[in-house]
Amino acid sequence: MLNEADTRAKLIDPKLLNSGWTEKMIVRDKPITKGMIINESGDRLPVRKPDYILYYPDNREGIPLAVMRQKQRINPILLECNKLKSIWKD
Repeated sequence: MLNEADTRAKLIDPKLLNSGWTEKMIVRDKPITKGMIINESGDRLPVRKPDYILYYPDNREGIPLAVMRQKQRINPILLECNKLKSIWKD
């Protein structure tokens, strides 16, 4: 069984790149929340950090199209994102 890093490197990253996503469109392990405040002392839940955020046209000027955790199935997500990319180009 593959660990998380191996799964990403051997299974997910190649599928993303073969589907037309470039490294400039992919952001990995970026926190998207600070964590919800859970009491009056200001204690927070852990930050939310997805495995992947896919941007179009790129991660500097683009908009996020998908936020993914590695446990999700990737093929349906890639299909929908590719449709969104083609619509955006038109």
